[in-house]
Amino acid sequence: MWTRTGARDESEAESGLCHFMEHMLFKGTGHRSAQDISREIEKVGGSLDAFTTKDTMCIYSHVLESRREVAIDLMADMLTGSRFDDSQVTLERNVILEEIGDVEDAPDDLIHEMFAAQLYPAHPLGRPILGSRKTVSSFRQSDLRRYARRAFRSSNVVVSLYGNIDEDELVEICSTRFKFPRGPLAREKARLGGQCRSASTCAGSSTSSTS
Repeated sequence: MWTRTGARDESEAESGLCHFMEHMLFKGTGHRSAQDISREIEKVGGSLDAFTTKDTMCIYSHVLESRREVAIDLMADMLTGSRFDDSQVTLERNVILEEIGDVEDAPDDLIHEMFAAQLYPAHPLGRPILGSRKTVSSFRQSDLRRYARRAFRSSNVVVSLYGNIDEDELVEICSTRFKFPRGPLAREKARLGGQCRSASTCAGSSTSSTS
């Protein structure tokens, strides 16, 4: 399942919120605990994971054809019924702050963040997908719920399956399992300004020019 919104669709105060929400999808729903989610997919020999980019958030699973109902049911529940419990938000905030620290300690990762910030100043594409320590520390349950309502709507989600599955069956699955609210496309991309900056960044020093 893919959303048509990613890190580039966040405001400055929301920087890192999409990635934070991706983490929280695995932390429990109204029907399952985090342990239940993990046990159910592992019991059928499957895998369940997610990632966030500048342009999208994706949650995906690999299972045997005969176990596809398990994966579909799990992902549908995670996308439509996540609780975003305060206690789990606090725990996951610390995990993400550690991730930010790992990037800061890895020159080969940090150089990409520095380059993007120079190339796209004052633009969402120039901000880290993980967000900053300031923004991540500010996120609360209400922020996650608000962002989920914005991202998980019928016009903003793409359901994709591969393998031996009938098209009519796929349509039936989508209509019965994925109860997303309707509404306009949530993506409102920030546009690049009239100037384009070329940048050269090396180990903390940078030069740039505009044209």
